[in-house]
Amino acid sequence: MELEKNIQSFHNKGNSTFKAMLYIVAFLFLIRVLDIFVIQSDKWFGEQIVTKVVGIIIVFSYLKFKELPLNTIGLTKKQIKRSIFLGVTLILAALTIGYFTEYLYLFLAGKNPYIYFNPQQNTLLPTKIIPGSVMFAIILILGNIINSLMEEGLFRGLLMFGLREKLNLKTTILLQGILFGLWHIFWPLRDYFYSQTTLTECFVTCLVYCTISSIIGFA
Repeated sequence: MELEKNIQSFHNKGNSTFKAMLYIVAFLFLIRVLDIFVIQSDKWFGEQIVTKVVGIIIVFSYLKFKELPLNTIGLTKKQIKRSIFLGVTLILAALTIGYFTEYLYLFLAGKNPYIYFNPQQNTLLPTKIIPGSVMFAIILILGNIINSLMEEGLFRGLLMFGLREKLNLKTTILLQGILFGLWHIFWPLRDYFYSQTTLTECFVTCLVYCTISSIIGFA
């Protein structure tokens, strides 16, 4: 209800956000592509820091420029327990589906997959071990806090705020979820581009990433 009131009040003043949001999302998609394929800041910090920082600057700068409250992008304490429970439940379900699908694909491909955990490394693919440490864990946690502010602030925040100017709520949720899924397609494409995966593996991974990310976006 708060979001609906903000939208109505904002648009009653003659403001428009629909086109602005499309331009912002298109620009950040371009930044993401450059970051993944050219800058590759994830190789510096383990996180795609350039995209996240630019995204946060744009999201909060737009709020500041348009004098919009933080609850425009969902930063509110109302129903916080219910939101956390719903989010955790749906995300765990989505991740379970994702791991099961990838595991099943590798099993059917005869690659003898297994899930292996210890303090130093974890991966579904034995050939892609990710080294870990306490510092890596701290960077990963901080990176994902920044990431949540950026991605949630953009897709579930500004984008939904802007799309609601011309679209109904169901269409808005569907479109932002699909865009959020496509937001995650570039990692497997980079692996294929650098000959680290086959075309079939790339296709399956793209399908899984986009589907799971879209489900999380809908959640």
